[in-house]
Amino acid sequence: MAKKKPVDETQLNREITIEQRETEGLSLGTIVRRRFLRHKAAVTSLIVLLAITLLAFTSVGTVIGGTGNLVADATTGRLTVDGLRVPGWWQYNWYENYDVENLGGAPTMQLWPFDPGQHPFGQDTLGKDIFARVMRGIQQSLTVVLIVV
Repeated sequence: MAKKKPVDETQLNREITIEQRETEGLSLGTIVRRRFLRHKAAVTSLIVLLAITLLAFTSVGTVIGGTGNLVADATTGRLTVDGLRVPGWWQYNWYENYDVENLGGAPTMQLWPFDPGQHPFGQDTLGKDIFARVMRGIQQSLTVVLIVV
């Protein structure tokens, strides 16, 4: 029978993995950040999420403060939102009715040649712009997510 070599304890302690060498002396936050930035799918997903958030909050504007209820403006007679409304770059809002452009409010977007048209997602039966309503829904969903997290 062959004799087993005695195990040198110092040799075992010196053998550390590559991962342990990379993370030795770093804080947990730094380790997580490095791993996240190496993961291509995670970084791509973060960029897409930021783009959707930017699109949602800049397109139809947002309401800060107030109750968020619709009230009639006494001077113009138009519906407005209670609170400070920061306007966006999209010409339609989510709460006003507009004249229906196409038959049944069909989308006006064309893919070739590309033209978003007046209502790229179409209109509902009341004439409300569906793109503006989708952007407002994304705003509300992201707000709830940020409050919960």
